Amino acid sequence: MKRVFEVPGSVHGGGRVRFQWQRKHGNFLATAGSNRVVNIFDRKGASVTAIDLPGNCTGLDWSKDGDVLAMVQDKTPDIFLWSPVDQQTTTVPSGMKGALSYCAWSKTGFQLVVGTSVLCCAAASVP
Repeated sequence: MKRVFEVPGSVHGGGRVRFQWQRKHGNFLATAGSNRVVNIFDRKGASVTAIDLPGNCTGLDWSKDGDVLAMVQDKTPDIFLWSPVDQQTTTVPSGMKGALSYCAWSKTGFQLVVGTSVLCCAAASVP
């Protein structure tokens, strides 16, 4: 396996690091650590943006075409969406009670599943 680039550990703080390559295009890598920041890097390792979250990132996933990155965290029930096209972040209330602990996009459509540690899953179409 060929090393593409390296991200220093200091970018994420201590502890576990979550990461997801953009689906389909593979132009972006999203990473999150204990410092409550989701970092987006391009395929050469250059920082594109850093998204501050209210809590620790508990889940992140790219939509099936790589058009939207969904992020959830452990302090609010809000879903954070980032678009690589306009590089804007949008916050969407999930309508659930409690902090979110999981998110995953459908492999075939534009539906996002989110869950908490109490409620297993809830699905919603995202415009």
